[in-house]
Amino acid sequence: MKALSTVRAIRAHRGSHLASAIVALTGTALLTAFACLLQTGLSRTGHGATTLVMLPAILGGWTLAIVTFGVVSTVALTIQHREREIALLRSIAATPGQIRRGVLAETVVVALPAIAVGLLPGVVLGRFVLGRLVATGMVEGPATLVAGGPAFLIGGGTSLVAAVGAALT
Repeated sequence: MKALSTVRAIRAHRGSHLASAIVALTGTALLTAFACLLQTGLSRTGHGATTLVMLPAILGGWTLAIVTFGVVSTVALTIQHREREIALLRSIAATPGQIRRGVLAETVVVALPAIAVGLLPGVVLGRFVLGRLVATGMVEGPATLVAGGPAFLIGGGTSLVAAVGAALT
């Protein structure tokens, strides 16, 4: 019953949830790309290993801040657009906890598939950036991108934590 109401609420507010999903997908892809580059740099020695650690650490840090802000903003905007609906739920005796759980469920149902889909483009983007770094001589070739659990955890986990945090505030 609860899952059905979550799906109905998502359908009723497709545009807002689609915007949140796109931001989560894009953010996950960017964070995953930089996390893969960092993981690659940490596994290498020689010319370019420092570049593969410093570049994703610096750019990834900025990306982390921007993605977190973007995900939090879109989720918060989605909730704000539903102010009347939430007020109506409160007027019919819905507790703040029930409303919070409903918003959290909707956010997670929208974010998880977007985050899962965002991991693959992140790896592709990471390979592209690594190829450009090798082509310009900043990293010694041949270089193979390391895309494993830590990179996926950083990319997907950060986006999910940002979405859940936004839904709970």
